[in-house]
Amino acid sequence: MQGQPLILIADPDEAVRREIGTALQSDGYRVTGCHSADAALRSARDNPPDLILMEAILPDGDGVMICQELRKLTDVPILMISAKCSEMDKIMGLMAGADDYISKPYSQGEVVARVKAHLRRSLLIKRKKELAAAQETKSVIRLGPLTIDLESCTVEVEGRPVQLTTKEFKVLVLLAENPKRVFQPEEIYRIVWGYDGLDDFRTVAVHISTLRKKILQVSNLSVIQNVRGIGYRMEIL
Repeated sequence: MQGQPLILIADPDEAVRREIGTALQSDGYRVTGCHSADAALRSARDNPPDLILMEAILPDGDGVMICQELRKLTDVPILMISAKCSEMDKIMGLMAGADDYISKPYSQGEVVARVKAHLRRSLLIKRKKELAAAQETKSVIRLGPLTIDLESCTVEVEGRPVQLTTKEFKVLVLLAENPKRVFQPEEIYRIVWGYDGLDDFRTVAVHISTLRKKILQVSNLSVIQNVRGIGYRMEIL
């Protein structure tokens, strides 16, 4: 299935690639294999895997060098397999970018279990990043050169800060959250101030005027437009 994780196995021994590949496929993973460092780098670039299983010694390069090159292409988990099992060998492999080091001899069950564990962790990290990005998107309004951070209550135009009062900020946010929608002054007053006012038209007009002046101090942009006889709307000109 296309949605299942893709595992790249880089090992010069075809029998090893076949045995590990069969074990992984029986667990539902997609598998692709290669026999050399050059082929592994090409495969990682052209058909990005979700995890890489690689022999530490390939015909055209050692694991440390290959790991370093792979890390330039991808941040997916890399599991290094090797008969070299000294502490220094493991340290060098891990420092080169490998996420795990599996010493020979090993069982297929151990390899599959480690693959599952790393994919689980990788998926969790990916989801956390996506959630953080989604939360950042919700807390920041971007309209062209205008950036409004709802958490810090800050405004920038073309990267330059604009200092606003609380009410000015709320008026700007209301318009920015509804770009091109026309708001009547009494509607803006009711939403921002929270009640109907006797002088709502003048109060809103003064705040809009001040907003425009403050933005013009840092940029030539016009961000709030008058709609004659109706009210105001957010449109960057």
